[in-house]
Amino acid sequence: MNEHLATRTPAIGLRPHPLIVTLMLAALLSTTNALGQTMQLYPIRTAPLYSPRGTVGDPVTPEFNSDLGCWEVQVRPGIEIDLDLQGSGWGNAAGSPTLVAIQGTVLSAGYNNSVGGILNPKGWPGSPRNGAYQAATTCDGGDGSPCFTGPFGPCVAGSCDANPRWIMPPCTIHNPAIATPTLNYAWAVAVQVDCAIDDGMTKTFGGLILDVPNDAAGTYVIGLDPDPNNSFMASGLGGAIPGVTLTPACITILNNNNPGRCCSEIGPNVVCEVVTPQVCSTRPQPRSFAAGETCGGDDACPTCASDGDCGDGDACTADVCNEAGQCGHTIICPEMRFYPQRLSKLGSPAGTIGNSVTPEFNSDLGCWELRVQAGVEVDIDVQAFGWGGAPGSPTLGAIQGTVVSAGYDNGSDGVLNPKGWPASPGDGAYQAGSACSGNGDPCNQPFDSGCNDGLNGTCDHNPNWVMPDCAADIRAIAAPTLDYVWVTAAQSDCNI
Repeated sequence: MNEHLATRTPAIGLRPHPLIVTLMLAALLSTTNALGQTMQLYPIRTAPLYSPRGTVGDPVTPEFNSDLGCWEVQVRPGIEIDLDLQGSGWGNAAGSPTLVAIQGTVLSAGYNNSVGGILNPKGWPGSPRNGAYQAATTCDGGDGSPCFTGPFGPCVAGSCDANPRWIMPPCTIHNPAIATPTLNYAWAVAVQVDCAIDDGMTKTFGGLILDVPNDAAGTYVIGLDPDPNNSFMASGLGGAIPGVTLTPACITILNNNNPGRCCSEIGPNVVCEVVTPQVCSTRPQPRSFAAGETCGGDDACPTCASDGDCGDGDACTADVCNEAGQCGHTIICPEMRFYPQRLSKLGSPAGTIGNSVTPEFNSDLGCWELRVQAGVEVDIDVQAFGWGGAPGSPTLGAIQGTVVSAGYDNGSDGVLNPKGWPASPGDGAYQAGSACSGNGDPCNQPFDSGCNDGLNGTCDHNPNWVMPDCAADIRAIAAPTLDYVWVTAAQSDCNI
């Protein structure tokens, strides 16, 4: 192999070598039969995490995991693992095709199993080429390690000669490529036309060194892209070889095996179970794992993976999946409502806050309903929403609400009256633009001017008020009908 030729060749991303492009186009016109052609990622060596450039590491022997269909190696966290990209199935065997080009592309999605820490190519992001290499030469007479290519250095012992495990080592043009930011590394090899074909036994044409962090857990399946434009073999007849088997590598982490909460098929029908990270890493995606946690609580597992999981069928809400994996529904259609919020004894002194209550929506009457005993005071909030930052919602410059006092009399029982009526009609209608910083209770009229929350709170802006920093509030009373009116106008230079 001409080392200088390899040095001059530019990175090609996910695009094949120009020679391979020609072969791929020819594949549309001619195909050959595949007799056991394979491409695989095969773990071969491990070394301590963040080993110096040129470290060869210790050999490992993977075993085939028939359940996952991969070459599996079990390792402890905090190491580097070297994966060989291998191919086989061409050459002298009867009926097998010759080989003129091969390309493999790794799927970087396997670096993250959603259970443990994320794997990264060696040197990423500062020196991304350290993680992808092609070892067409090895140290002859020494330890057989790669030399002069990728992350490896010169031979400590022996001379740097052709690698006997390399695909047709005397006459290949090779080019490792890095596709960023996806980290789908691609390796390509083209065979020169005047070369002798090798025996088609398992040969290597690329290598990938991955950092396995200390928080790695579970099993990582590192596979090859099945897209025939990204992973393929081409034969000597100028055609693509169909049906090439692609076999991934599996990296299973030892010791980080304490059980925890595994959430799989994240969405409206999420499944929660307490299992080990190894078991969790085999569950359907999308998934997450939390070591030592259980499935208790309504929000233990995310209930959405995307906004599409949150649709509530209401055209007046913007449905969003937040970072915690929980659905939020922001109202984008403006609405004004009466909402009962506090309860106190009838005739309580001015300034009495009362106890908080939680009404329920009565779908038959279309109202927020509170069921109470007679002889009480009910504090009802005038609320509005549906403007601001949500997509499609309007901004707000002014708002006014007017109560229909006819509802005070239901025609069969006693008549309701605003607090203090008729002697102090202002007691019953108020605007609570300020609240106690301690317990959040109102602290302006008709409530005490100071905060009596027992928490040393101060009377500040009410965070639930309409644009509390810059609203001009006007409270009006329409007598004698008692149709109270509340008006709020936002100043022009305010944030919505």
